[in-house]
Amino acid sequence: MLKTDWKAKSEDVVKHVKKGDIVGFGTGTSGNFTLKFREGYPEEQLLMEYPVALRLGIDIQDEKLCVIDLYWLMDWSPECPLEQIIPIDSGYYHITLCTRQPDSGIWGDEQTIFVYLNKLDSMPELKYFGIPTLLPQ
Repeated sequence: MLKTDWKAKSEDVVKHVKKGDIVGFGTGTSGNFTLKFREGYPEEQLLMEYPVALRLGIDIQDEKLCVIDLYWLMDWSPECPLEQIIPIDSGYYHITLCTRQPDSGIWGDEQTIFVYLNKLDSMPELKYFGIPTLLPQ
């Protein structure tokens, strides 16, 4: 996920994840993923069903969130397809990602990822030293 006006080289991803102008996370595999966006924080029941979770932060400044594959940064273009833009109020947000291994047992096989967005008063401090990965710990 990233803002459409961000311009940087791919080696700067971690710096920008901490700053909040992009949110990058790895899935550990290629595949087909369905992202389901929700407001707030996930409820306990969802966390029990989708126990693989990751929390990040983002600073939305242009009232839209552009969702793209992180590998697009290798061939950077500021364009984001319209169907991948989510309108959202400007501000700071926690992003909570929740998933589980698909029924097939194959990560990335029609895998669902819930994306919860909760508005905050300031950018949360993130403690990642690499690109965060949404995999079981």
